[in-house]
Amino acid sequence: MRTRSLLHVAVAATLTPVALAQDWVGSWSVSPMSYTCPNVNYTVDRLEIAPSGANQASIRLLPSFPVVPLLASVSGNTLTAHYSEPGLCAIDYSLSITFPDPYSCIGTLDVDFHGWWCACSHQIQMVAGNRVVTATYLVIGPACSGSLGETRLVPQNWPLLGTTFRMDADNLPQGFALLVHGYSDSVWALGTLPAPLDGFGMPGCTARVSVDAIEFLAGTGTTATWTLAVPNAPELLGLRWHQQAFVPDPGFNAAGAVASQARTLVIGNQ
Repeated sequence: MRTRSLLHVAVAATLTPVALAQDWVGSWSVSPMSYTCPNVNYTVDRLEIAPSGANQASIRLLPSFPVVPLLASVSGNTLTAHYSEPGLCAIDYSLSITFPDPYSCIGTLDVDFHGWWCACSHQIQMVAGNRVVTATYLVIGPACSGSLGETRLVPQNWPLLGTTFRMDADNLPQGFALLVHGYSDSVWALGTLPAPLDGFGMPGCTARVSVDAIEFLAGTGTTATWTLAVPNAPELLGLRWHQQAFVPDPGFNAAGAVASQARTLVIGNQ
């Protein structure tokens, strides 16, 4: 078993979090807001925000809000929206959210439903929340078969902040493998990826990950375990890189090795 701190691996592989195009794009978990009066009922605990043209954003207030999506103007890291609709139950609201950093948001939702059909009170509710990133370990390419079949990189949990992620590499004829960490799955030192390895004595195998760091992964029997201690640090949200194992398999082909499936690891908080 090999245990690494996330920062050690990130430095060794020169891997850094992916820069966010806008600090506000993505999913946000916010303190629950609700509004109940005659003919009006909504609950909001999540925001989904995406770009919508120059200096504009589309905001979905979930799970329920009378008007979605909202179209907001963007000024720096502040989003503002205003909407009015006359009627028997007239709608008038203003939303203002500021993102002091890429991981948190704060603001107000000013809501007024009025008219004889929905005589509701005017409410100003605080919006406060944190970015939500789903932790994943997704397959981006298959393995080639060796003497024990295909080597898989099998997650035993998910790479969540404040936890230790575990992955088992199976079907290792010699009980060990070389685990490659890559910054890219589209280019490496020899050109574009994925790249066939037939010319390297590994017919039917494919390189799918750039070689930015390599770890020796030793195990017991035909399985080796790799673990990663993930600090509870919000700045690591969205950190991603790719992995593929190269597996010694003497006599199976000219190179005496095969390649595992490849996966992309993303650090998340849910």
